[in-house]
Amino acid sequence: MLIDIYGGNMQGKSTFANQFPDAFFISTDGNAKFITDNYIDVKNFKEFNSAIKEHMGKHEWLVIDTMNMVLEWERRDILKAKNIEYEGDANDMGKTFYTVKQAQLKLMDMLVNHIDQNIIMLWHEIDTIEKDNFNQDIVVHEPDVTNKKITGKLLASATFIGRAMHTDDGKYVIDFGSNPTNKWCGIRMPHKSNVIPNDYETFVENANLEKFLK
Repeated sequence: MLIDIYGGNMQGKSTFANQFPDAFFISTDGNAKFITDNYIDVKNFKEFNSAIKEHMGKHEWLVIDTMNMVLEWERRDILKAKNIEYEGDANDMGKTFYTVKQAQLKLMDMLVNHIDQNIIMLWHEIDTIEKDNFNQDIVVHEPDVTNKKITGKLLASATFIGRAMHTDDGKYVIDFGSNPTNKWCGIRMPHKSNVIPNDYETFVENANLEKFLK
């Protein structure tokens, strides 16, 4: 099973993931040590790949914190090999853009479709301006993906996509699709509520996951 959770800083992403049984963190920012002893810090794409090979299949849940940083590391390595800082600097009719895109999609495919492992991918979020049905500007929140054209493909295999946030009255929640400004959110199975407390037991009960999660 794949769960994608995105949100701003200090909104409860890691706290939520850490409640899952035997959750092991591959941490890109060094912050996992503040909430768990079950983690490894990685500082570049090579170290991430080594961590994946070492820990994949050894834990009930593998938490990648954050996935957008992993994708950015992969992108930077490709550009560094070409001695450029931005895809357009290659001046190659878009070939480098395509190379980066395909590499990121291939990595995601490997993680979610070719290895038997429950994974939680945590993402930082980014705010963008879009037009609503009345052609008015609205702020939408979505996972921070450098190439927004492939966001949908990167998230396509997820069973759950939610936004970690806290409400006006200070409660930490996961929104799985109650508000269209929280883009990409959704659940691929029957469930009771689109907004739940930031709580593992509530998460399981909300979608009757007892028979899927042991």
